[in-house]
Amino acid sequence: MSERNLDAICVVALLVSLALSSNIAFVPKVSAVNGIKADAWTDKGNNDQLRLPWGCVGCYRIGEQVTIYYSVDVDCQAKLTLRKPDGSDTVLFEGSLKAGMYRNAVSAALPTGYRNINFEAWVGDKKASDTFSFCIVHDYVRFKGKVLAHLPTYGGGDFWKIEVSEVLLDPTGRIQGIIWVHWHYSLAQVSPEGKQDDYAIIFGGYIGKYQMGASEGEFVCLGNREHFIKNASAKLLVVDVWTDRGGQGRDVPDGTYQEGDQLTIYYSVSGPVAGSSLCFEGPYKHDVVTGRLAEGTHSGTLILQSRDIGKWKLTFTAQMESMVPPLPEDSDTTWFTVTEKARPQEPALVWPAIGIGASLIVLITFVITFRRRGRARTNACQPSA
Repeated sequence: MSERNLDAICVVALLVSLALSSNIAFVPKVSAVNGIKADAWTDKGNNDQLRLPWGCVGCYRIGEQVTIYYSVDVDCQAKLTLRKPDGSDTVLFEGSLKAGMYRNAVSAALPTGYRNINFEAWVGDKKASDTFSFCIVHDYVRFKGKVLAHLPTYGGGDFWKIEVSEVLLDPTGRIQGIIWVHWHYSLAQVSPEGKQDDYAIIFGGYIGKYQMGASEGEFVCLGNREHFIKNASAKLLVVDVWTDRGGQGRDVPDGTYQEGDQLTIYYSVSGPVAGSSLCFEGPYKHDVVTGRLAEGTHSGTLILQSRDIGKWKLTFTAQMESMVPPLPEDSDTTWFTVTEKARPQEPALVWPAIGIGASLIVLITFVITFRRRGRARTNACQPSA
C-alpha cells in the first residue's frame, strides 16, 4: 500500500470517528469534485441546509406534486434516480446535459415512506454526485404521548417510541397505541427534552405501517420545517420583540429616542407562524400586520416624528403555523420613549450678548479717555505759578 493511500485512509477514519462521537455532528455536503458540481433538491428544501446531506428535505402527502430540481456547472452526462422503499429504482432522467438547472415533476403515490434521490454527473472519468431523501405520507397528525424510548443513531436519524395519550389532529384515524416517530436530519424542530419518560407533543406526517432497521410499527415522519417533537410542558412557540437600543428578552424595556431618530424594531419567532402583528400603544394606537413569518429574526425601521413624542408600549403577537384551533399563540412586550429633539441655541440669542459686551468695552474706553482729556484741559486753563 502506498504512503498516499495510507494517509487517505487515516483521514477517512478520523472523519468517521469524529462523526460517530456525536449524533449532531455536521458533515458538509460534497457535490463538487474534479471540477464538476452536481446539485439536486426539491421545492420543499435543499439538503445544503440539513445537518447531514442525505437527510429528508420534506414530506409530501399522497397526490401532491414533487418537483425535483437538479443542476450542473459543465456540459456532461447525467443520471437522476429515485429509489422506493422496496429497493426498486426508477430512472427519472439519463442523458447529456448542458450547464444549467433542470426540473422533473412526479406525483407522490403509494406506498408511503422514504424516497431516496441520487443525482450523478460525469465527464469521462471525472464524476460528482448528490443525494437526499423525501417522505410520502398519508396526512399530517398531532398528538401527545409518553416517550417509552429515545434511540439516537448516526446516519439513520433519531427514533422515539411514543405511547399515545391524547390525539389532537388525526385525519387518518390511525393515531393510537404505540407510534414510532422518526427524524431524518430534516429542518423539523427537535427538542433535546424528548427523552425517555418525558411527555412529548408531536406534529408530523403519518407514514403508516413501516419498518426501519430493527424498528417496525406505525411511523410518523418529522420531515417539514414546521414539524416538531417537544416536551409537552414546553411552549410550542416563543416570540421576542426589541429595538436597536435594547429590550431583548421577555418583557424587557429598552431605550429613549428623539424625534427625527431612526427606530429599528426586531421581532423573532421560534418556528414558522401563520400570522403575526405589532401593536404600538402610546400617544395614539397603531397596528402593523407582519403576517406569515419563517423561523428566525425579522426587522423593520421607521423615522420618528413630532407626533410620536411620548411613552410607547410595543407588543408583538404571533400564531403558530399548520395547527388546528386553538392556535398556539405567544406575545412579548417592550417599551420605549420618544422625546422632543434638543434645540440648539439660536444665533440671535448669542450675537446680541457679544454686541452688548463689546458696547460696554467701548463705553468704558470712551469714559476713561474723556476723563483724561478733561483733566488735560483743566490743567491748561490754570495760571502758571
